[in-house]
Amino acid sequence: MPRSKALMKKRAGAGTGSKKIVIKPFSKPPTLPANYYETTSQALLQGTLDVCFLRDSKSNALSLQNSYQQVVNLVSHQYGPRLYQDLVAHFRLACQEHVLTKTESESLLSYVQSQYQSYVDYLLLCKHVFLPLDRTHTWTADGQVWKRSSASASNGNHPVESATSNTQMGLWQVGLEQFRLRLESLEEEIYQTWWKSLQLDWQGQLPLDQLGLLQQTVYMWQDLGILQQIITQKLEPDLIQFFQSESQAWKGGEPYQASSVIQFCHSKWMQVAHSWSRFLPKQICVHLLEKYLFQPHLQSEWLLQPAHFDPLIEEATGPPSTPSRTSTTAVAPGSNAPTTIQQLWMLAGRLPGGYKLVGGAIAQYAKSRGLALMTNLGDAQAGKQKIGDLLALQQQLQQLLAQLPKSSDYCALKNVWEDVVNPASDGSDTNLVAEALAKYADSYLKDAKKQNPD
Repeated sequence: MPRSKALMKKRAGAGTGSKKIVIKPFSKPPTLPANYYETTSQALLQGTLDVCFLRDSKSNALSLQNSYQQVVNLVSHQYGPRLYQDLVAHFRLACQEHVLTKTESESLLSYVQSQYQSYVDYLLLCKHVFLPLDRTHTWTADGQVWKRSSASASNGNHPVESATSNTQMGLWQVGLEQFRLRLESLEEEIYQTWWKSLQLDWQGQLPLDQLGLLQQTVYMWQDLGILQQIITQKLEPDLIQFFQSESQAWKGGEPYQASSVIQFCHSKWMQVAHSWSRFLPKQICVHLLEKYLFQPHLQSEWLLQPAHFDPLIEEATGPPSTPSRTSTTAVAPGSNAPTTIQQLWMLAGRLPGGYKLVGGAIAQYAKSRGLALMTNLGDAQAGKQKIGDLLALQQQLQQLLAQLPKSSDYCALKNVWEDVVNPASDGSDTNLVAEALAKYADSYLKDAKKQNPD
């Protein structure tokens, strides 16, 4: 008798044959109910509408899990193209019957944003429920459905040629396209309302909550794919005309307020560059402001005219003083608040050749003030005082240029001071200047020796 239990079991089963499980074929192939597609698709399509737009309806209890599985079943039974066509039709139905139904609204931008948000919520739900359809099929610009896994397209009945990649749209893009078509009748009115609000913000009269609507509207245009068209065809021409009118208005003031013009342009540049750039292309808006608002003033007959420009220099440097009593009215290099001349320098640097124009105006100021001081030097005491004022002017302008970035490249005053102390004349003025310089240096050294005898 074998001692191994395993061997005993093997011998016990040696006489029995192995049995195979045989699955008999169906006597009749399984078929779907006659109205399977109509019933299932209607429940899916109408259910998503009811959940988002008919919140009081009793039929809005939509099971996301069951709905997802039903879409999977429809796609597996080759109902994908037909379901896609019907879904796009329901997108149109949602836009026509449930979106933008009011003809008038007190706040158009606010109303449009609320309607857009409701429609986006509907699209998000459809995106989730019909995800298997979106993964397997795509929509073309000419209204055909293309199966992603094959090279053929279908319009719901017959296959057609495949679509190119640049004409394919996913479910999200198709839904947004239907909202864009619905918005076409209100597009001009929406833009004009938005443009008026933007002008109010320019004037500082727009409430803070309305500024958010400006930003949301731009984001909506971007989602719908029409932002670039609106910017190039509407916003840019309007900004050009608006900036030109603002610039001309400042020129019409009597007298011309150069300091106010610079401060206004600088503050508006900061507003456009930092506030508007959150929802508008910064490069475009800033460029238009610089070109059509500020640049017309950076001319010899306006800001750079000595009668307008020289007071800006004097405001930044203070009245002349001798080197022993240096003026303290000039803004320190570490000061946070920029002076008007610093604002002008910053704005000019944004324009081609702007630094050179302002640098030339500063050099012209130094030369005119210096030559004015180097006259009537016959009196010894007066000559000494004027030489002191000239040196003080030189020191003040050096301090000013130290506050202006890259000023050494565009405003070198060495040649200016040489022309001042060497006036082009018959030679008598040159001798007087040289004599006044010598007397001033001698007096300065004597004063220094008295203060420090050692």
